[in-house]
Amino acid sequence: MATIAEVNSAPTSFEWQETHGLPLPASGILVFSYRRQLQYMNRRACDLIRCINHANEAPGLVLPSLLIDMCEEIRVCLDDRLRAQIREPFQVDRVVSEGGHRLLLRGYGLPGHASGAPPRAVILIDEMERTEDTVPPGDTDVA
Repeated sequence: MATIAEVNSAPTSFEWQETHGLPLPASGILVFSYRRQLQYMNRRACDLIRCINHANEAPGLVLPSLLIDMCEEIRVCLDDRLRAQIREPFQVDRVVSEGGHRLLLRGYGLPGHASGAPPRAVILIDEMERTEDTVPPGDTDVA
């Protein structure tokens, strides 16, 4: 079964910076069903995932394992909470450094409500600060 991701028409980071001179302010948003099917992804999430996957030569967009693992962790927590009749949302946070980018991942488990809303996992991705992969000139270790 194919997973279809909707990408909204928000500007890319480059387009936003050209127009406004500022970094894109919105978070990357991914919404997963209870069975871990991707239901929605915005343009900012695509941009940040491409930064993480910069070494990936495969065509298209591949979700990094760190997002899949976080989604699975949320689903396991949802299972435990639903069995215990706990219906409050919860949050799981991660800070990751990938591809020269430092990202804050905030995962939310949404158990659904009596109104029939199904359980979901929502992951927000924000770029924190740029990390440098190079050593500044003059800071070399010489033994």
